Amino acid sequence: MAAWEGQIVAAKRRLNELTPIGRLPSEMLAETFLHRSAGWSTGDQSWIEVSHVCHRWREIALDCPALWGHIYTHTSAWTRELLLRSKQAALDVIISENDEINREDIIHLLVHHLHRMRSINWGLYYNPLDGSDLPRVAPFLRSVTLHNDELDEYGPSTTPFDKIEALPLTHLELVCAPVSWTSNLFRPTLTHLTFRLPSDFPQPVDCNMSEVLGLLRSMPSLQILELANVLPDAGRARVGPDAYVHFTQLRLLNIEASAATMRYFLEHVSFSKDAEITIEYSDLELDHENMEQSMRLLASRFASDSRSKNPVRPLQSLYCARNVAEAWTIDRGLEALSQKHARNAAATKLLQGVHHTLAVRAVDLPFEHSGAFFEMFCRSLPLAETSSAFIDIEGMGDTQWRSAYQSMPHLRELGVTGSSSCHTSLIDLLATVLAATDGALCPSHSNLPVYMFPKLEVLLIRGLHLPLASTDNLGSRGHHLLDTYAKVLRDRSDAGHQLSSLVLVGGSNILQQDVDKFLGTVKEVHCDCISTETSLGPIHMSIPSLTLDDKVRLFVVRPGSRR
Repeated sequence: MAAWEGQIVAAKRRLNELTPIGRLPSEMLAETFLHRSAGWSTGDQSWIEVSHVCHRWREIALDCPALWGHIYTHTSAWTRELLLRSKQAALDVIISENDEINREDIIHLLVHHLHRMRSINWGLYYNPLDGSDLPRVAPFLRSVTLHNDELDEYGPSTTPFDKIEALPLTHLELVCAPVSWTSNLFRPTLTHLTFRLPSDFPQPVDCNMSEVLGLLRSMPSLQILELANVLPDAGRARVGPDAYVHFTQLRLLNIEASAATMRYFLEHVSFSKDAEITIEYSDLELDHENMEQSMRLLASRFASDSRSKNPVRPLQSLYCARNVAEAWTIDRGLEALSQKHARNAAATKLLQGVHHTLAVRAVDLPFEHSGAFFEMFCRSLPLAETSSAFIDIEGMGDTQWRSAYQSMPHLRELGVTGSSSCHTSLIDLLATVLAATDGALCPSHSNLPVYMFPKLEVLLIRGLHLPLASTDNLGSRGHHLLDTYAKVLRDRSDAGHQLSSLVLVGGSNILQQDVDKFLGTVKEVHCDCISTETSLGPIHMSIPSLTLDDKVRLFVVRPGSRR
């Protein structure tokens, strides 16, 4: 019986070999299996099924060490088997954050293969190792990621990598990992360095600003640098006049620190004018001088240089919301900026592949400081040629709007969001006539008044939630807001400042008669949400995800037309 079974198995193998897929070269199948395993880093184990299809596929899979060199640690037995099958192939390892596995056994098993590791991502990092019997060389190790979001204190700063000689690292990512700036991980070969700690953590020990700058200066190939709450305090910076770093290849810089530390750091570094920059202040209160000075240091990189062969373009698009400001050197358009605020899925598509040129954040500041923070941003950054802006107007008053106009006098597209009570200052600004001293913006051939934002063509109002129209004072005041907008826009239109488009999106209780108020004042009104009064109350009609580029528009009102 056993002989017959063997003959049947052999016959099946011969049949498999006669099929078109069975005649594929072994090398091609191996490459296909490697492609099939591409999702290994997510913990997916389905790729291993290729070794269960037939005898030939299993032989090819088992004879491909590179296929088993991608190790996501599920269990000790799984890890041990993959190490065995990978033979001497280079290893890419992810130590899982799964609490159910015996992580310490797996770590002891893996570190003795450091000599053939190419990358290691260590979740819930801690160091349970003695280190005395660990390998001293890791010639293939290019990437190390250590993170532990559950860490609640700054523990031992040594790592299993500190005694490895001449680490050839190019990628280092440390997030909530107890590592000192003196660690052997900070190598001159790095092109990507991320080092982040929570703001309430103690700072890395045994370093001052001069030493940190010296360490960064030894990394001439850095392209990505992200540092959060790891820079020494400015008060003990002790930076000498020669402690200066020029990052010639830097493409992305993200820094989070106190305003004082940020200023010290930015005073001693320079970088390519093509770099994308994000700075985030960790301060809990406004630090006017240091915040503004650090913003001005960043602004200097946008200044046009007549001696440069490639003058830097000024900022053209702006997004501001509650102590966060982002700017681009290309016009992103109002639709993309508005969708970004709404966190709509469309925003991902609209901004796909497009990164901000400059972002300034102070998310820990109390909300009452958002107006002053906005003013600092306007004063410090080169916004004179900004053509589109989307602004969260909560907390903004007359002073902030005048600062916005002085910084962005040529604005063509303006989007705003905020409660109905916050629109008064914007309406007052739009109704303000420029003084004679601002004659540079006034056409010499006309005696008509010139209003602030004289080039404004599109006004978008997102999330305008009006009270229910009724006989009470609250409802009357709510709908009176659109009356006031209509009057101001009519006055501007009579003076030659007619809007090409007024857009009302994401609001509620906006009636058809509210939209009709703008007939003859604005060339087109776009509203994605209109309520109709009935005896049973308002009926809400909405069109989800309506964009400015839709070929078919509903609730579009033009002069001389009625819906």
